[in-house]
Amino acid sequence: MKALILAGVMIWPLAAHAAPDARDTCINDRNIDHTEIINDTTILFHMRDHRIWKNTLPVRCFGLKNEPGGFTYMPTASGTEDLCSNQVTIKLNTLQSICQLGNFTKP
Repeated sequence: MKALILAGVMIWPLAAHAAPDARDTCINDRNIDHTEIINDTTILFHMRDHRIWKNTLPVRCFGLKNEPGGFTYMPTASGTEDLCSNQVTIKLNTLQSICQLGNFTKP
């Protein structure tokens, strides 16, 4: 990592001390109590500990809001129970459409 030296004072890049990026956020699927579909681009994940994670899909998932059969997802990597931002697809159970999840953020 390179540091910037300005007027004799060493300044470390801000990225080294920044908060975790939303793109790195993962939730454990065992901790999901239920989901709430807000519209074709937004899903709320209600956790067992009463926290809520909002996922905003990068592209509209046509039919998601009115999907009678819900959706199915697979963990980010086999052998884990984690769903990570921008790394999970969902399948609408009735329409059979495949859509990409986006970032998990706090609502």
